[in-house]
Amino acid sequence: MTKVEILFSMAIDGENGTVFQTNGSFSNGLINFIDPEGFSYTVEFEPNSVRIKRIGKTTMDLTFKPKITTEGLLTVDGMTFKFTVMTHVLQISTDKILINYDMIESGSVLSHHQMLIKWIHNGRNVKND
Repeated sequence: MTKVEILFSMAIDGENGTVFQTNGSFSNGLINFIDPEGFSYTVEFEPNSVRIKRIGKTTMDLTFKPKITTEGLLTVDGMTFKFTVMTHVLQISTDKILINYDMIESGSVLSHHQMLIKWIHNGRNVKND
């Protein structure tokens, strides 16, 4: 595993919600980091899919595949909720992942999300694209 700097941003329904920088680790399609609230993230990716597991006060497990509907899980206070995830955009490059997706329940869109995860090796400057 290589140490990396992580830049994470999440907008929900067009509103900038969460933005933070932290340290993490990277190894061939696997990124691990902890956010400022203490949530632990594991991001596994291949050329056409991304799986994000977040563990903390609430637990989330989502898989993203371009233009494909997948099922996600959210656990809050011991109760698990199943969601449908529709991925509209999934861009994976050598140093970032961009995902635009909808969370859907019972056929209705609950929220639209745009997530960006960037990682920087060897202390290169972080730029928010």
